[in-house]
Amino acid sequence: MAFDKGTVSFRLFYLQDGLSKSALETFADRAAPPIDTLGSSPIRGWVTPRHLFDREITEDKCLFVPWIHVVAMQAEKKIPPKLLKAYCRMEEDVVMRAEKLEFLNRKRRAEIKARVAEELLPQMPPTLSGMPVVVNLDTRFVMAEAMSDSAMDKFAILFRETTGEQPYVVTPNGLAILRRQVNANDLAPAVFTDDETVEPDPACDLGGEFLTWLLYRFDLDGCPFRSSTGDDCAIALEGPVSFFRKGKGAHVAVLRQGDPLYSPEAMLSLLCGKKAKGFKLSLAIGQKAWCASIDSSFAIRGLRLPKDPENQFPTFEERMLDVEAFTRALFDLFDMFLEKRADKKDWTREERDIRKWVRQHVEG
Repeated sequence: MAFDKGTVSFRLFYLQDGLSKSALETFADRAAPPIDTLGSSPIRGWVTPRHLFDREITEDKCLFVPWIHVVAMQAEKKIPPKLLKAYCRMEEDVVMRAEKLEFLNRKRRAEIKARVAEELLPQMPPTLSGMPVVVNLDTRFVMAEAMSDSAMDKFAILFRETTGEQPYVVTPNGLAILRRQVNANDLAPAVFTDDETVEPDPACDLGGEFLTWLLYRFDLDGCPFRSSTGDDCAIALEGPVSFFRKGKGAHVAVLRQGDPLYSPEAMLSLLCGKKAKGFKLSLAIGQKAWCASIDSSFAIRGLRLPKDPENQFPTFEERMLDVEAFTRALFDLFDMFLEKRADKKDWTREERDIRKWVRQHVEG
């Protein structure tokens, strides 16, 4: 599973009250039903990270203090669309020949499709999916490989039904309140263009503002910083880079290949009122290096963890320490941004300098 090996992709959630070690029993109580019970309706539940059929959720398999590691499993039977279409066409031909018809109306075709699907579904093999989930009992944060809105909704429902705790997805606006008591609703949306014909955004998007500010700071001085643990950190930014803004024209601009970060096309996107939506962030702390694609919602994709030549097979605990070190450093960077963003005078100067920086890049 994703947190055990390879690269890691996840969204971060926060629990208001948190869980204790005994929560493992609630996951065990909601273990996924046996696969041989699968009928026409999907089955959902929890399994261990060993494999999707391992329903024995125990401490030795799933508890790595302070982490609980489980997998949300779903099994269902699906008929491949092309297979269903082919069988429907064959059945339609049989009906048309038997009744000497030249065509079938929509109602008859729908009836045939429903009958064919009912006959085919029991013959289909199960389709399984697993969503790795890690709960940190100390910090109240939950990591889940839920990278789409529908996946986040399914995870949140199953987690709440299991534990009684509602997992709240961590967004930049929410994190600003959680970490620095900065309410985005109290801030005017940032404007990074001096084009007066561009209408300001209707609401403050701290994620897009943060990534745009990071582009500026990295170009200015490389943006070195000291983490909350006292480590000296260095970053590097790479493409592809995307920009986003609601309103007239194209909402999303994606730039690839070459040197897209500070290309004329990138600066024109900023000049048109867009803000950075995502790029690749590399982080170095001492001899360790991380790399991941981040976006303005703080979804982390393809996180590559540091490699230790002397330890080719790191334990789950070692990997989680590295995953959390990356997220902690990212949030430390966000704190630097929030410190400026919350200071009206300081941010006014910063905004003005960023607009000047954009114009200078555009004009060459």
